[in-house]
Amino acid sequence: MLCSHGRTISRVVFFDVDSFPFEGFTNGATIQYREIFIRLQRSGMECAIVTVAEARQSRLWSPCLGSVRVGEVSKDIPVIQYLIDGPASERIDDFVKTINRAIKEISPDLIFVNPPPARLEEVEVVLFEILASSALPVYCFFHDALFPLHVDDSEKHLRYQKVIKKFRIIAPSEFIKKRIHEQLGLDSEIMWNLFSLDVVLNRDHHGPYITFINPHPMKGLTILEALAHQMPEREFLVVGGWSYTARSEEHTSELQSH
Repeated sequence: MLCSHGRTISRVVFFDVDSFPFEGFTNGATIQYREIFIRLQRSGMECAIVTVAEARQSRLWSPCLGSVRVGEVSKDIPVIQYLIDGPASERIDDFVKTINRAIKEISPDLIFVNPPPARLEEVEVVLFEILASSALPVYCFFHDALFPLHVDDSEKHLRYQKVIKKFRIIAPSEFIKKRIHEQLGLDSEIMWNLFSLDVVLNRDHHGPYITFINPHPMKGLTILEALAHQMPEREFLVVGGWSYTARSEEHTSELQSH
C-alpha cells in the first residue's frame, strides 16, 4: 500500500462541500479525482467521494431532519453523501457535526480537497480547519486558477492562510504551480492530468460550431467573447448547464447582437 507521512495508506477520500450531488463527474477536477481513484483501486486501495450537501440538491434525497447518509457508485467510484437540511454554508453547526461524523465513520488514511473557490467562504475555511486538526495527511489539489487571490487581513482570510500551509499542495501544470507561489507564497508538486485527450476530444467530427458547454459566470466567458469578436465568420453554440449559470446565459445572449 501507498505510504505517506510514515503511515500506510489503504483508504483515500475526496471531501466535497455542496457541489458533487449536482455536478458529478462533469468538470476537470472531479474527472481527475476519478482517474486518480481508479488507479488507486487497481492497487487494492479503497477510495470514495464524500460530500456534505443540501438534501434537496441530491437525487438520492428523501425528507429528513438532521444528517442522513446515502451512497451509490458513480462511474466505478463510491460516492457517499451526507445530506443536511439546507446549504452547508448556511448551516455551519450542522456541517461541523457532519464532517466530524464522516471522518469517524469512514476513517480515511489520506484526504484530498479542492482549494476554496475564488470567493472565500466560511464553510471552506471550517472544513480545512477540521481536516488539519485531524492529523491525517491532506492533499489540496489546485485544479485551476480560480482560487482566492486577494487574501486580506480579515479574520477569515488569516485563518485560511494559516491552515493551507498545513496541507501538501498539488498543481496540474507549471502555470498553476507558478501562480500558487506568486499569489499565496506556497510551494507545490505537479500532478499531470491523468485522463487521455483521445478520450475527451472527438477528432473525427468536424461540425459547423465552436461549442461552449455549461457557461459559468467565473469561467471562460471573457474567452468566449474574445473568440466571437475575433472570428465573426464562425458560428458559436452555447449549451446551458447548472442552475446558477443564468448570468452566463444573459451575457452570452448579448453576443448575438455583435
